[in-house]
Amino acid sequence: MQKQSTILTNTAATPVLMIASSARMMAQLAHQVGITVVVIDLFADTDTQQTALESVLVSSLSIDNLRYAVKYFINKYAITTAVYGSGFEAHAESLFYLAKQLTLCGNAPQIFANIQNKLLFFKVLTDANISYPEVTFTLPATNKTWLFKPNLGQGGQGIHYLSHQDDARQGYWQAYIKGQVGSVIFFAKDKKSQLIGFNTQWSEALAENDFVFSGIINHSDLPDNCRTLLAQWIATLTRLFCLQGINSMDFIYAKGQLYVLEINARIPASVQLYSPTWFYQHVINSAYYAKTAVAQKGFTAYQIVYAAQQCYIPTTWHWPENCVDLSEMGVKISKNQPICSIIATDKTPSNVVSAIQKQRQFIVDQLPRTS
Repeated sequence: MQKQSTILTNTAATPVLMIASSARMMAQLAHQVGITVVVIDLFADTDTQQTALESVLVSSLSIDNLRYAVKYFINKYAITTAVYGSGFEAHAESLFYLAKQLTLCGNAPQIFANIQNKLLFFKVLTDANISYPEVTFTLPATNKTWLFKPNLGQGGQGIHYLSHQDDARQGYWQAYIKGQVGSVIFFAKDKKSQLIGFNTQWSEALAENDFVFSGIINHSDLPDNCRTLLAQWIATLTRLFCLQGINSMDFIYAKGQLYVLEINARIPASVQLYSPTWFYQHVINSAYYAKTAVAQKGFTAYQIVYAAQQCYIPTTWHWPENCVDLSEMGVKISKNQPICSIIATDKTPSNVVSAIQKQRQFIVDQLPRTS
């Protein structure tokens, strides 16, 4: 299924392909820095279509589903470059296919695959003396609280408390540590890393998924010694995995201790909380960016609004200010599926979190339910 957006002024010699489960964020960042884009994703949100030169909706990021859309854009626009975001965790083979067709910005497919290889990833952490919650690849004893994590998961999907129905072929178990989950977004090049910012993030339980990513803010209460340690860990992992471009590392902070959870070796959700200059750096000028980070004006948060019950978007509905990832009017949204997202900025972290939570509740309360 193909959907075409409003044609924009072409500010580049050829458009750049943005491809992800949802490419709205990347398309908007590119638009802000004058990069013309075409898009392949799973949603074709209305704001994505408005920002992209043209967008194609696919049902998954598998090679079979991507092949037609990629060839279509190559033939029509002579594209040579692609930027990928979330969704390839379960389709790493598609990155190898894309790399044969186009130049990929960021991590090469093999580097992405190495990060996704959990046995390798945790071995590297162990060898580098980097702390992480205990993991096991066989069903653990229940003398502590364990989480099951899928090997190919993203955004917390599939993470749940230990169940005897868990399949060791599909994932691994990690000891649960109660604490504050955060992330560090950074730029990597030539085995060097440049920190962009520290974030606090939160999750919510949806159906059988107990830790689905829900929101993030570019603010953290981490003490300076912890920030220094995270910077050292990122420098080490950047060198060992040969990371490139924008990445992020998730961690948990509990009782004064830090533990690494994972690395997102692709454009993370937190990139939209910072200056689009970093995204430009990732796409256009991949030289090591050693300048001082852009000064932060206020605090920005991103919140995904999930449907508490099945609902629909009336044709008379007006999206509140700051809403993005917008569905078309008249569509039904299934329970626990995203309705939209909210991005807001304010002078203090508490103000911005309060604002997005109030707006989230307003949307959930006002949209009509359906059976």
